Amino acid sequence: MHTDRRKFRRRNLERGAVLSTEDGSVITECVVSDVSIGGACITIDESVDLPEKFKLLLSQIGNVHRNCQVAWRTKTQIGVKFFPDPPVDIV
Repeated sequence: MHTDRRKFRRRNLERGAVLSTEDGSVITECVVSDVSIGGACITIDESVDLPEKFKLLLSQIGNVHRNCQVAWRTKTQIGVKFFPDPPVDIV
């Protein structure tokens, strides 16, 4: 039986977004397949040459964004970790 070893619970999203360099230059459009407080799974065109770190713009004017670092890749999907690391919940 497969166990999910993720730190944070994922939520299905299927929402269009934009990837940009840290200086704001657009890299490509994408689809955020799922998201958590710590990262996301993003679908991209396989021809995109993506840097290891970039911004994920979740709003059209860029006021909702996350700094990302690639955690894993396939031809059309990437898993990203948000940085700086998300805050730890204090119980």
